[in-house]
Amino acid sequence: MGKNMLQKLNRLRGTIRDRITRLNKAAESYEPPATPEESEISLNQKFQNVLELKAQMKKLLADYLDLSDSTNLEEPLEVIYNMEEEIEVLQTVTYGTTSAPFLATRTLQQLAKDERENFPIASKVLLEDFYMDDCLSGAADINQFMALKKELGEVLLRGGMTLHKWCSSASSESDLYPFNYCEKQSTVKTLGMMWNNGEDAFLLDISTSSTTEFTKRDVLSQIDRLFDPLGLLGPVISKAKIFFQRLWLLQIDWSQKLPSDIAQEWSSFIASLSYVKNIKIPRIVLRPNSKEIVLHGFSDASEKAYDAVIYLQSVCDSSDNNTFLLCSKSRVAPIKSVAIPRLELAACLLLAQLTRKVLNALKLKIDQVLLWTDSTIALSWIDTPPHLLKTFVSNRVAQIQELTKEYHWSHITSKNNPADLLSRGIDAQFLVNNQFWFQGPDSFNSLNSETELNQSDKNYLSEFKSKDSVCLTVKTSALFDDVICISNNFQKLIRIISLIFRFINKCKKNSKECGAPSKIERQNAEIDILREVQAKKRTFDNEIHSLEQCGNVTPNSKLKSLSPFLDSQGILRVGGPQALLYNIRQKFWPLNGQTLCRKIVHSCVTCFKPNPKISSQKMGDLPEDRVNTYFVFNSVDIDFAEPFYIKTKLRKRYPPTKIYVCIIIYLSTKVSHLELVSYLSSESLIAALKRFMARRGKCRKILSDNATKNEINRLSKLIEQQGALFQNFLSEEEITWSHITPRAPHHGGLWEGSVKSFKFYFKRVVNNTCLTYEEFLTILIQIEGLLNSRPLTPLSSEVEDLEILTPGHFLIGRPITAIPEPLMIELNDSRLNRWQLLTKKVQAIWKH
Repeated sequence: MGKNMLQKLNRLRGTIRDRITRLNKAAESYEPPATPEESEISLNQKFQNVLELKAQMKKLLADYLDLSDSTNLEEPLEVIYNMEEEIEVLQTVTYGTTSAPFLATRTLQQLAKDERENFPIASKVLLEDFYMDDCLSGAADINQFMALKKELGEVLLRGGMTLHKWCSSASSESDLYPFNYCEKQSTVKTLGMMWNNGEDAFLLDISTSSTTEFTKRDVLSQIDRLFDPLGLLGPVISKAKIFFQRLWLLQIDWSQKLPSDIAQEWSSFIASLSYVKNIKIPRIVLRPNSKEIVLHGFSDASEKAYDAVIYLQSVCDSSDNNTFLLCSKSRVAPIKSVAIPRLELAACLLLAQLTRKVLNALKLKIDQVLLWTDSTIALSWIDTPPHLLKTFVSNRVAQIQELTKEYHWSHITSKNNPADLLSRGIDAQFLVNNQFWFQGPDSFNSLNSETELNQSDKNYLSEFKSKDSVCLTVKTSALFDDVICISNNFQKLIRIISLIFRFINKCKKNSKECGAPSKIERQNAEIDILREVQAKKRTFDNEIHSLEQCGNVTPNSKLKSLSPFLDSQGILRVGGPQALLYNIRQKFWPLNGQTLCRKIVHSCVTCFKPNPKISSQKMGDLPEDRVNTYFVFNSVDIDFAEPFYIKTKLRKRYPPTKIYVCIIIYLSTKVSHLELVSYLSSESLIAALKRFMARRGKCRKILSDNATKNEINRLSKLIEQQGALFQNFLSEEEITWSHITPRAPHHGGLWEGSVKSFKFYFKRVVNNTCLTYEEFLTILIQIEGLLNSRPLTPLSSEVEDLEILTPGHFLIGRPITAIPEPLMIELNDSRLNRWQLLTKKVQAIWKH
């Protein structure tokens, strides 16, 4: 290797090292490169007023290596720099790798950023006018053109690259074409399109198949050859897409030959494509010295397709205007049938999106943007607030209004709408020299006519949201009528009325009461509610009037037998009689009380859900122990409720402990006794019976289940497995233990009902709360008191006798009552301590 070659290799290595360092730094803040699309570069290509250049880039190692002595110049060379100061020369270039497109684009962008200060014009071209290795750019005159060409060459040489295959629309000077192209070769391809630099016009050439039999695969293959990024052949391509959609509707297979009539139609279309090569489209669409540039957009739709097309108008004076086709876009209509007004609106949205894309790609100042459609219904929708319209139309109107809020929409007749050619599709021979398509309507000035929007059409009105009819009824009522309807919770009404009275008193006397209503305030509120219901609602108007006048009610009054009277506060009271009715009658006497209570209970959803209707069986004769009179707990039934869980300590890390409830019930009077059992063992059961007998007395007979399997058989297994200890206990205490008939749970209906009643209260109050042993026992004993306070029958039929017979009468001779405690049912749980929360849970039993 010669000395000159080593020097050039060293320079090349330094250049590569610098580029690698810069690329590594750039990789730390890498963002995917925004490569311009082909359509955007093609649009920019149409606006270089005078000159255009086209060049391709390649890496010329011959600039660095003197290979004049090489004998194998046909094979490409690639030089790889090795960090260990070694040079390897390979005989192949790794084209086609996945990273190759990114590396090419990213390298150009980095080069443009690095050399932005030295080459500002060329850097801008590198960032905006390159697509892969193709450069499409231009200048306004020959001097700018030559300066740009020189600057591009220099900046790329700094990256070890050069431009070749130059082509320009300038005058044919030999120094403009130093590489492959000469002035005799006037047609080149650029981004898939042909450009005649001599005439400065775009040419189109489409290769067609010579076969006479076609399949759906052949049709798709031919459509894919119609490469037209700007939509200059839009009507032709639109017809091809409409034809292909017909094949889908006919459900033709990919390899199936087309029917003869359809094949003949496609053959005619293929034959017409030969006329495409006769179409020449001027590259320059702007005239020099234009006073105003106007962008016109047209949209149209049919049952087959909807589309948009854009023209650019150069206004020199009132009589000298030039308009040229810029681009177009079309889409076939959905297979599912859609109303034409909706398709027209979709075409308007397509035009709005295409207009925004074109304006972003152009490097021109557009003085005015005019958008046209031949649908007055679509224009009316665009002029309507989107929130008033249904979803389909509303979404599209919102997008159109956002994209075109600075532009003006107008109406155009279908005759003057060039987008109509796109929506119908035409053959190529009718597109040759078609001035209506390539230059738009004859006179744009005549299009500026205002058309009244059609806002009474049924298609326009059908897309409005249906308005719900609202019927308002004005009703005057007193304060009490409004408040009494707020809730059917009597305690809540008392609290509301109390606070209303407190507010009135504060307004009158400047009182400073605060907090929950006091006892006196609640009593006054209760009296006021009663007075309102009795007198002002005219429920007992006649009775109250008679008592005020003569001290007695009339003989035909329905309260005559109840000895009514008025107390000192003017409240009508009676002197004259189940659990809900009894508690109410302790203080009030509602008329038809039993019917009202039954109606309230039946309408309560909470009470109804845990008490579904089940099939009932005819009850047999009661056993002897159910009807004969003995001392309390002489003959008892015993059963166990399912395991519950309690806390041994209040700390969370201690696991809960399993516990059982033993339910003992006296057969004759339904007196209940509840005991806690820690384990299912003989010792635990004997201990429970001893506690029971120590407080209630020794029983003579015990009756229990006689199941045969699973969880219900645990008690029987307990007696069988540890029989000696348990049988000795029964023998010493002279107790007889018997079982009901196997698989006959209805024989034990009495204790099963007690278990159900216990679970009814316990599960609705405790739910999933894990209690301590002491808390669990407290609730258990209070539920026992509730079970023993259930009414059995009235003590007498006398009106004045308010007492009822309960199981508690057989224990202590009177009803079992609880200690009076403050009402906590309405308080938030977070405000209560453990025992207050326990009190609230017990008070909640009465809600059920």
